[in-house]
Amino acid sequence: MSTVDDFLANPPLFLRSNHVLFKGGGPGPAGGGVYDFYLIAVTGRSARYHSSTFLGLGVGKADAGVFEIRYAGASNLPAVSAADRFQAVWSGFEAGGRSQCDLGGAGADLMLTYQLTGCAIAWSARPDGSARFSHYNLKDAANKRTLDGAGMAAAADQDYAGAGRFGVLAKERYYARAKHNRAMMHANVIGWRNSGKWEFWIQYVENKRGVQQIRGVEKLNAGSRVG
Repeated sequence: MSTVDDFLANPPLFLRSNHVLFKGGGPGPAGGGVYDFYLIAVTGRSARYHSSTFLGLGVGKADAGVFEIRYAGASNLPAVSAADRFQAVWSGFEAGGRSQCDLGGAGADLMLTYQLTGCAIAWSARPDGSARFSHYNLKDAANKRTLDGAGMAAAADQDYAGAGRFGVLAKERYYARAKHNRAMMHANVIGWRNSGKWEFWIQYVENKRGVQQIRGVEKLNAGSRVG
């Protein structure tokens, strides 16, 4: 199997030992469309992950693979290979606003969105396996900082009224995963249609002196409020 095949076959497993960052321009603010992307191996950047555990704690570390996902239609696309190309649903993204995405039972089995560095997401799963996903880049009154968890949850409550069980993940959740003072935290989110049902997975990553430390990979549950 190729690296892309490994990634598509089991994204959560791939994320546990590989730092995967969406980078560059995306398809646009509207969500739900299927587009072509590239999974590009990156050299010259370092990442680490826990290779073993003891009593639930990571005790061993190993070098992680480093990959960028790039939109095939981006203007700043580097040299790529056709073997690295795959299709995925784009979540949409609106700077200073919100973007919604409905995920049905047909089309690509992967959903992509921008890296979370202060944004929040909301999601719901329906009994038929379809799902809904939102990426919030909502700002405060001064338009300087993203809203806190309470503000993001209030927006989700409005957007998902009547939608049943849904979850919210805000910046407080991934910021709290940092193990070192002054370290920068971010999160990479991927939607995966697993056996016909959409799931959402998050990779927590800490930037420690230029090295990306994978702090965990977690499945997001539709009824949880985190952050």
